[in-house]
This record gives sequence, structure tokens and C-alpha cells, in this order.
Amino acid sequence: MVNNATDLRLVGVSKRYRDAGRPVLTNLDLEIAAGDYVVVIGRSGSGKSTLLNIMGGLDLPSTGEVWCGDRDLVRLSETERAAYRRRDLGFVFQAFNLVPTLTVLENLRVPAELNRLPRQTALQRCQQLLEDAGLSDCARRFPAELSGGEQQRVAILRAVVHEPSILIADEPTGNLDLETARRSLALLEQHGQQEGRTLIMATHSPEVMGRARRVLAIRDGHLEPADSDELVP
Repeated sequence: MVNNATDLRLVGVSKRYRDAGRPVLTNLDLEIAAGDYVVVIGRSGSGKSTLLNIMGGLDLPSTGEVWCGDRDLVRLSETERAAYRRRDLGFVFQAFNLVPTLTVLENLRVPAELNRLPRQTALQRCQQLLEDAGLSDCARRFPAELSGGEQQRVAILRAVVHEPSILIADEPTGNLDLETARRSLALLEQHGQQEGRTLIMATHSPEVMGRARRVLAIRDGHLEPADSDELVP
């Protein structure tokens, strides 16, 4: 069962880094309903990753509020934000970020056990996810023994094993060839749209843009609906 679905809401969010000449994000307002599928596009360096990190509590805005349900992440302590990330969020990164010294199965068990799932329940859930994704043969391998596509699919499974309510993916297919990217995307969407789970993805892929319910573009620090010509390959 997926964690209770929650809405995300940004109010007046701005982000400025000390060494930047101008804000990366400027006075953003955004509402994402539980179960939505939102894609964020923009040129490299436009602030896509910064926006996703703020939504996920990995970073804080310079000003503004970030609401997940009835919690303003800005007002939480770091311990409380860490608990929010652990329970409610699943992250998928372009660089996979698997632990190299752990096997595939052990990588999947980490978030399950951090969320205090009983050991046998966690093991069964991990094994079932691997089987459903056609990766059972990889369970005892280490990340370095896998292809890039296999690593990314394992990373997706690791992000959903604890059944979060929100799944955030930052350029998840950027390092993959077209066919491998499609397989990873299919797996991401399969799990990202289960039981009211919210899927938020930053990408350059026109194929992904065409499948999302909403496509938003970051331009000069502002967030706007994408133009139709931005959705054309």
C-alpha cells in the first residue's frame, strides 16, 4: 500500500546561491495534486534540479514555503525533513547512485529497512520487484556488474520499494540509449502512477513530455506552462 497521498504546494519560492549573479528560481507558485504526473523542462542550468531538490526537501529555498500536505518543509527541522524524505519520497537520479559495495538486493533492502519494514516482508517485497522487472538474475550482482540500463531500473525499484507517495526523477534517462531509456521510463511510469502516487520528472525527452499530464518550463527563474513548440522533438 502506497503511503497516504499528499499534495505539493510551493508559495513564493525563490532560490539564490551566494556565487550566482541572479536568483536561480524567482517567486514560484505551484500546486501539484496527489497522483499528478508533472514534467519540468528547461535548458541546462535553468534550475530544474534545484526545483526538484526543494520539492524533495534536499534543499531549502532562500524565501518561500514548500508544503507537502499540511507540513511546510521550510519550518521542519533537518531531522524531520530527513524523516519526510525517508518515508514519503522516492528519488531517481541520472547517475543511478547505487551503493557500489552492496549487491542489487542489498541496495533495495536499505530503504525498506530504514522504514522499519519487517526483515522478511522487506526481502519478499524486494524479490517481487526484481522478478516483476525481469531482474531476478541480478539480485546477487554488484552495480559495477550491471549495464547502465539495469542500474537505472534497479535505482527505480530502490526508489519505490518503501512505497512512497511521491516519486521524483531528475533526468532519469539522460545517460541511456533510446531503447534502454524507454524500458526504464516504462518501469518508472508503471510505479510512478500506482495507487495515487505523484510522479515529478525533469527531462529533455520529448517522448516523456508527450506522456505527462502537465509540462512546465523554467525560463529565467520563472515557472510557466510549456509552449507547444517546446513539446515537439
